[in-house]
Amino acid sequence: MRLFRKCHGYEFDFRNPQTLNEKITVRKLSDDPRLPILADKFAVREYVRETVGEEYLVPLLFAGMTFTEEDFRKLPRRCVIKTANASGTNIFIFDKEKEDAKDIVRRMRQMQKIEYGYGAMELFYNRIPPRIIVEEMLPEVDGLVPMNYRIHCFPHGNGGQGSCFISVDTMRSGVHLQNLYDENWEPCPFRRTMYPPNPERDQRPEKLEEMMEVAWKLTGDLPYVRIDLYHIDGRVYFSEMTFTHAAGTVKFDPPQWDAYWGKEWCE
Repeated sequence: MRLFRKCHGYEFDFRNPQTLNEKITVRKLSDDPRLPILADKFAVREYVRETVGEEYLVPLLFAGMTFTEEDFRKLPRRCVIKTANASGTNIFIFDKEKEDAKDIVRRMRQMQKIEYGYGAMELFYNRIPPRIIVEEMLPEVDGLVPMNYRIHCFPHGNGGQGSCFISVDTMRSGVHLQNLYDENWEPCPFRRTMYPPNPERDQRPEKLEEMMEVAWKLTGDLPYVRIDLYHIDGRVYFSEMTFTHAAGTVKFDPPQWDAYWGKEWCE
């Protein structure tokens, strides 16, 4: 509650949340058994495989609770190493021969010790095993890290499609930029203050309709979820599912859109 008050400047009724950030804050303490499975970057792969198909998964190179220097040496030249139970633990390997295997292993073991769920009280993350996984590195686009399409899905009753908003996250000169669009790729009349907007309008993805279909299938009967996807060389790839976006700390500008998204979240 202190984190919420610090970020938003007011208290809220825990029993009657109204805005998106209020509802996310309540969900952080949820005991819903689906959350630690679908937020697990390893376990969710089976759900994706069964729901939309293997072809949407980034190829997996390694998975295990222990990761050794020998495991590292067996990897291809380019890959991404991460823990399955947290955010911000990715190590991007662009050329394995230039990396120190011992240091990589040490860093991953330290990351496994982090109890991520206590950082912003997203407690269900503490029920995810701190497994190390390694995935193929997706190809860069024009020398840049691929865009991350974060699709916020709000189904309206019985798992039916409702409204959604698409956040396009890009890196330019080391700066994280973010634009927001509706499902028809029209710019949204608001922004969220976590990242500055990209002054250039993003190009509509060729496979936008397929991306939306994948996102809605993965959403199923969940009342709100953020589905992260990549679109590269005419293919759509799954990234992750997020249930407590930014731990409920992001302000909207103008602020009434926080309440609007909260109304779209139908339990």
